[in-house]
Formats: sequence, C-alpha cells, structure tokens
Amino acid sequence: MHVLLRIDDADSQRKRSEYLEDIFKTLDWLGIDWNLGPTGIDDFEKNWSQRHRKSSYNALLDELLQSNQVFSCSCSRSTNDAIKSCTCKENPSPNDVPVAIKINTPLESFRFLDDKIGTVDCLLTPFVVCQKNGEASYQVSSLADDRFFQITHVFRGEDLIDSTARQLYVDNMLGGSEFQHIHFHHHKLVIGNNGKKLSKSAGAQRQSIRNQYTRPEIFHAFAEWQQVNGKIPETMNLWLSVRLD
Repeated sequence: MHVLLRIDDADSQRKRSEYLEDIFKTLDWLGIDWNLGPTGIDDFEKNWSQRHRKSSYNALLDELLQSNQVFSCSCSRSTNDAIKSCTCKENPSPNDVPVAIKINTPLESFRFLDDKIGTVDCLLTPFVVCQKNGEASYQVSSLADDRFFQITHVFRGEDLIDSTARQLYVDNMLGGSEFQHIHFHHHKLVIGNNGKKLSKSAGAQRQSIRNQYTRPEIFHAFAEWQQVNGKIPETMNLWLSVRLD
C-alpha cells in the first residue's frame, strides 16, 4: 500500500509557514507515516509544493477552456455563494473587467457513490475552474493531482462533498476513466467548542485537537470505514491530504 502526503498550497493567500509546520507536528503526534510525499518543510518547498505542478493544471484547464461548456463571470466570491444572483452567462462582462471562468453545469442533481454514506446526490451549480488571476481553481488542480498520482482512495471531510461531485463532473467532461473509479469516504468534521469545524485559518492548532480528542478517537472514523469495507487492498494508493486553510 502506498500512502501519499499531499499538501494543497496553491492558494498563496492562505499559505502560512506556521500552518505548514503544524501539519508535520500533528502527523508526528498522531503517529501517521507515509511513503510518498515530503519528509519535512524544506523538502516540501523544494520538491512537493503545488507550484511545481502548475503546467499540468494549466494543461487540464486549457482542455476545459476549449470546450463549449464554459462562460466568463465577474461576480465576487459572495455573489458566487449565492449563485442564483449570477447573470454573467446571459450578460457577458465588458472586456476590461477581470473575470473568472465557470463550468456551465445543467443545474441538475449529480450522483456518485461514497463508501460510507452510500449514494450521494448533489445539485451541481456552475462553478469556477479558472480564477480571476488566471490560476486553475482547486477543483482543477485537485483533479490533475489525483490523476497524476493515480489515487485510488480519498478520505476527506464531508464539507468537500460538493467538490467531489464537481471534480467527477469535470473528469466526465474530459472523458476520464481512472478518477471515476476512486473510492471516496467523506468523514464527519472535527468540531470545536464553538460548534464550527476546526481549521487553521480560524486559529485551530495541534494543541486544540490534543486537548479535545485522543488518538483512538481520531482513528475511530477510519476504523469504521475498514469495518464496513473489509480489508484494505494492498494496491491502495491513498491520498493523505492536508489543505492549508
């Protein structure tokens, strides 16, 4: 079994050296090891940062931009969150206005299988694939990395269910096949005392997790998955993903 540690740092505005350091400290505390990926901060910056793989993200993005299923959008992030108010598809923005590029989805339910939840239905609204700064979106970069590293099993928080649906949709558009066979497991989020998910951008650090949970409790979700799905295949290429937010 191969376990890959992949740290998403494409969003430079959210990247912080203290977040990166905390990731390695937390994994060390948990006793989690991996056989693919960075050995530490210096190795990550030199060899594993997503900035080294931008060419593959741009190649995937170029394929999408050549399709007839994209449109320009000048909306702000808050407007994108309230997608019904976006009229960019019908009313193109002037040429001098910065725009993002969105996939023109059919606004219908998209279905995929989760190993724990079962069948998942998501309303697939138009979403960004190219940001206003010209960079590929998380949906594109994550899909490109999954393809490149030949990932077979992905464990991620339930807050990324919509992202999984979007990535599957993009892969369908591009005629992909390997990504369609990934085993997804969307786990419950780790909640802080304020009732919100623990995240580094909100100030959550390793000590917060250690004060609230024991290692057996943290591993319980994985144990549940193994109990339901049986023995982990030896050919598994697992993505141990950590985002810097």
